[in-house]
Amino acid sequence: MDDKSAIAKTKETAKEILDRLEVRGEIDVHMQEGDEDRKYLAVKIIGEDLGNLIGHHGKILEGIQTILGLIIGRESEGQYRVILDINDYREKREEYLVSMALQAVDQVRESGQDLELEPMKPNERRIVHMTLQKEKGIATESIGEGEDRRIIIKKED
Repeated sequence: MDDKSAIAKTKETAKEILDRLEVRGEIDVHMQEGDEDRKYLAVKIIGEDLGNLIGHHGKILEGIQTILGLIIGRESEGQYRVILDINDYREKREEYLVSMALQAVDQVRESGQDLELEPMKPNERRIVHMTLQKEKGIATESIGEGEDRRIIIKKED
């Protein structure tokens, strides 16, 4: 499957999913930088009242991305990976995580106490770790397993 066919197939499949869910939205699909073995198809859906497609902390968005990715992966023999965003949720979530992490650092510095954050998905924990890596005198570590994995922010010794 070539890139043009992959984009068309991804857009068609995303539209089918929206139709089955009885939801309207504008769908844009484009190629995104990837690694050597796999290309990335960025799927962006914009529209009103799409909050139900995002779900709490993006859980439904992740589910839809998984389904769309499985379909496109099967059709392209694993050549493409799908990254779905709905109403710029991912960008807004990243901004929130950065802001929350920096506020947590202030709290740790003031109180001197370690602070345990809510459980997060791996990509979200990575954003927090990367953000706080630049903070002098602060250390982060992940604890827990699976869905309960979370970050602890603490003063460095």
